[in-house]
Amino acid sequence: MICQFRRERKDTTPREVSQSDRDWAYVKDQLRRGTQPQRLVGHLGRTRQDKHNPRDYAERTVRKARAALGLTQARAVPAR
Repeated sequence: MICQFRRERKDTTPREVSQSDRDWAYVKDQLRRGTQPQRLVGHLGRTRQDKHNPRDYAERTVRKARAALGLTQARAVPAR
């Protein structure tokens, strides 16, 4: 038998929504609408210059959002 414990929040006051929370919601919404992942990476990379490595942040956010939505990695089609 597997037991799972959930950590309960002790603080019941609502927390402020962070910019990263907003980025996450935006990326998931845009992916659902069919926006190309590379376009989202470019947008986040340009708008989140406050991050230590904006490009890495953008790539990780989009990759994790795709996984959370159950989207598969698109395969490149070789040019003929």
